[in-house]
Amino acid sequence: MPVHYDAIHVFAEKTQLVLTDNKLSAIFEKGGHMSAQLYVDPATSERMIRAEGKSSGGFTYSADLKRIGDSASAK
Repeated sequence: MPVHYDAIHVFAEKTQLVLTDNKLSAIFEKGGHMSAQLYVDPATSERMIRAEGKSSGGFTYSADLKRIGDSASAK
């Protein structure tokens, strides 16, 4: 079952997404921030999106999004 960010309210704030130097980033109203970048795994040459963020409450989050067949997965 897919989990959407608004279901757990990690970054449930307004922001603007900014693309700079091939990195997508955002700073949220209450001070949280996140970034995402296309990344190539050196071990497998597999492309993925690596996302990292920190909530205004100080919690750190990260995810590597990889394509699997005709769908995508996160871990």
